[in-house]
Amino acid sequence: MKKGFTIVELMVVVGILSILITIVTFAASGAVKHSREMKGEAIRVALENGIAMYHNDKQKWPSAIEAAADASTSDGATMEITGEATDSVFREIVQLSVEDSGNKQYIDPSPLYVARPGAKACNDNHSDKSKSNYCGNKNCSYGMDFETAYRGGDRSQPMSISEMCFGYPGKDEGRFCRFTIVYNFETDKVSVKK
Repeated sequence: MKKGFTIVELMVVVGILSILITIVTFAASGAVKHSREMKGEAIRVALENGIAMYHNDKQKWPSAIEAAADASTSDGATMEITGEATDSVFREIVQLSVEDSGNKQYIDPSPLYVARPGAKACNDNHSDKSKSNYCGNKNCSYGMDFETAYRGGDRSQPMSISEMCFGYPGKDEGRFCRFTIVYNFETDKVSVKK
């Protein structure tokens, strides 16, 4: 009697291995998405707290928020600040936190996620055109950690804080997404949202 595997037994083993690999791949993919989502939330909270600490210390908002609030003709209770204006707010807080001039540190910039100037932000959905967050832009940018950008790691030139765009990694694609700052006129409070 010959010892060995039959073709049916080999096909069953290959089938089981394929199923296990698929399960592990989906689990790992879900873990990566969850990790990006948690990182984005941590960055959002850090930036929101940094703005609040700045306001408590200086008794005024960073200049881009003050300027937007002064220039607003909105009759609503809130105003959204987006794009370059949000970067301006975050730059002001991070610059004061990084300088060695004895300023109070409003935020630890090391976990922040940044992109180069002119970065094309992403809506983090490149697959489902029916959803409101469909990006439609396959050329949107990837970001990098603050330390990598600031110190010039990963074979790139150091980036100054004044040219950084601040955001978070999208959970689906990991591409650079921007935050929005929401100023509430009635409560004189600021929040940061994804």
